[in-house]
Amino acid sequence: MGISDRATTLCMPFAISLLLLASGIVLAGTGDIDFITTEFPWAVVDKGYSAPPLEVRVGGMCPVGGVGYTLVSGSLPQGMEFSRGGVLCGVPRQTGEFSFVIRVTNGCSWIAKRFTLTVTGAPVLSVAPGSLSFALIAGASSSEQILHISSTWPKLSYQIDLGGAGWLKVLPDHGFTPRVSSALIEDQAHVVISAAGLKPGHYETTLAISAWQALSAARVRVDLTVSSEKRD
Repeated sequence: MGISDRATTLCMPFAISLLLLASGIVLAGTGDIDFITTEFPWAVVDKGYSAPPLEVRVGGMCPVGGVGYTLVSGSLPQGMEFSRGGVLCGVPRQTGEFSFVIRVTNGCSWIAKRFTLTVTGAPVLSVAPGSLSFALIAGASSSEQILHISSTWPKLSYQIDLGGAGWLKVLPDHGFTPRVSSALIEDQAHVVISAAGLKPGHYETTLAISAWQALSAARVRVDLTVSSEKRD
């Protein structure tokens, strides 16, 4: 399978789903069009790109109907393609910032917007602290500590896997690292432990903070010591 074949495979599911969305919802008929999507997620060089389809808001009545997208100027990185269904996908083969203009029309009116796609190396996720320790009395309701999550990429979507521990919750269990223009340098997640229903003993798990663009997950070891109930 060549590069173009892999790019087509990546594009097809998103293009089909977007066309179905257009025929079922967006094609209510519109004269006015606005972009809902404001930017594309960054891409990793030599790795399949799977951004969500472009979204637009339409209003008014248009008897022609149909929403179509066109790349009207600028250039995409080698290995990428843009479909009339509003899907940018493929396997970028070069790094850099690529600027281009996309026009969307519904047969009655149109609007165009300039986008920039950044292609770079894979992001690195970081989390602090690298380990958490809790000590609770059996039956205790909860105890809480905070994780600080950051990345070499801005606005990186991440998820937190709990490692199957039923005595632990992370709130929220997904999020985004701060935008470039944000005053924040990290995102936060609250690790909440409950000893309710646990017998005295030692419990442990490892949290994995991951993003599909990253080569590896950031991990946090969590230790819980549950002791017997206090007696007078």
